[in-house]
Amino acid sequence: MQTRQTQDIGAAAILVASLIIYGSALLSAQNPRAEPAIPWGNQGPATRAVEVSGTHRADGIYFFPAAQTLTGTLRLLDVAGDSPPFGEAHFTGRACAVSVDGGTVNIRPMPAVKVRALGLPIDLNRASREELALVPGIDARLADLIVQRRQTQGRFAALADLKHIRGIKERKVQALQQYLIVEPSP
Repeated sequence: MQTRQTQDIGAAAILVASLIIYGSALLSAQNPRAEPAIPWGNQGPATRAVEVSGTHRADGIYFFPAAQTLTGTLRLLDVAGDSPPFGEAHFTGRACAVSVDGGTVNIRPMPAVKVRALGLPIDLNRASREELALVPGIDARLADLIVQRRQTQGRFAALADLKHIRGIKERKVQALQQYLIVEPSP
């Protein structure tokens, strides 16, 4: 008889636990949490990419209007809190990476490999030899020439300045426009 009573108590406990779980699921379905609208998927020519890492809630790559400040973006993602330590900074390029380590927010340009994987153009003035070699139509030799020209002559003012490099003509510059851009100097 003792075993039967233990089984009845166990069955009653399982029934009560099931009712509690079912009831809480019904309550949460009736009162859904309102998530902020994040335009993370609206990738286009007037957007900028922000990669967030180091948070549990907002890790990922997001796309925001180009006119939006980085501080506003991080507040929308609930990364920066009320007063981020870097002030009211604007995006300096087409893509940036934000990492959060404890209370410190670090901002740097997004690596060219990720920028290219997202289908975005990379900055001609920031790209390394290896990054330039990722661009269709630029081999290792041409990447070396571009970097050498940048080191001796300074920043490229426009993509058309590539024509000053031996082996690059107008047609090649036009073909590279979808892969390269010249960002304003920081």
